[in-house]
Amino acid sequence: KFTWCLFERGYAAVTPDHKGSGAISIRNTNLISIDNCTFRLNEAKAGIVQHPNGGAIGLQNSSPTITNSVFYSNNARFGGAIDCNLNSSPIISRCLFYDNYALVAGGAIVIDHNGSPTLINNTITNNSTSYYGGGIIVSAQSNPVLINNILWGNTAKYGNQISVKTADCNVYMSYCDLESGLEGIEPYGIGNGNFIRCLVEDPLFIDNLANNYLLDSITPSLCINAGSPYVPVDPDGSCSDIGVYCQSVASVVGLKPVESSQVRFMPNPFTGSTRVVFSFPEKLPAVVSIYNTLGGKVFEIETSCGNSGEYEVYWNAAGLPDGIYLCRIQCGQREITRKIIKLN
Repeated sequence: KFTWCLFERGYAAVTPDHKGSGAISIRNTNLISIDNCTFRLNEAKAGIVQHPNGGAIGLQNSSPTITNSVFYSNNARFGGAIDCNLNSSPIISRCLFYDNYALVAGGAIVIDHNGSPTLINNTITNNSTSYYGGGIIVSAQSNPVLINNILWGNTAKYGNQISVKTADCNVYMSYCDLESGLEGIEPYGIGNGNFIRCLVEDPLFIDNLANNYLLDSITPSLCINAGSPYVPVDPDGSCSDIGVYCQSVASVVGLKPVESSQVRFMPNPFTGSTRVVFSFPEKLPAVVSIYNTLGGKVFEIETSCGNSGEYEVYWNAAGLPDGIYLCRIQCGQREITRKIIKLN
């Protein structure tokens, strides 16, 4: 069991006699669970026909559970983040995949040779490959099930979001948001699978360029409360959302953006603690909320304007893992979301 682990800069230089994956290779076992972990900057080299590969994780005849984790900036020949090969059917849930790269296939995930993984509430975006499946490639009698996933902004020569490379596969998709819809699944489509109550709408990430994949709750995103009624409800009691995050539609309508220059973190990046200093034209109570990259709220406080005309909040993050956090500030009809980075 791997919990709250960071896997960074793993490197597998594969020889003809040794196949490997950048961070973890799992073979012939289902007795593995990975939860609340981060995989970044891992790399796996491989020969033309060597599997499993996987910049972060390679699976062979194994079906672990992978939940609440983040995969970014990993790369490999096959499966920039994960390579599911040879009867591997993991459960992958509440994970975020972005900026992963595969040279040949599966910018984020490869599903190959009788793989039937179940993917629930994942966000797969901005991954890429030079050939097949910018987000996911499916091939060789594989039958994945996808529920409540976002696949958006991935790029490939064939199948930007999903490539079904062989005609013997079936893809079962329900309550997903898929850029370009069925037309984007190349070249063989979903076979005898299904495509039920899926969206083909921009998910409206708050700030794609800043890797902030929270959904816009002001417009709001059509992915909010649009998930499957057959999975557990979100923590606020509403219907499940599509994608990795659980969010509520904002109760305040018409919030106005705030200039970034009005918010300062001292310091950012930080180690143990940081101060959030900001100002607004109105001198109303402000709520400062901080979320981890999976959308979990780790801190919230309401504060008032001080004598200096500024608001100031002290956040002690001791005990929390290193990584990226999102700070959301709401005051009256105004709000802003900024990124904070905690380091060792």
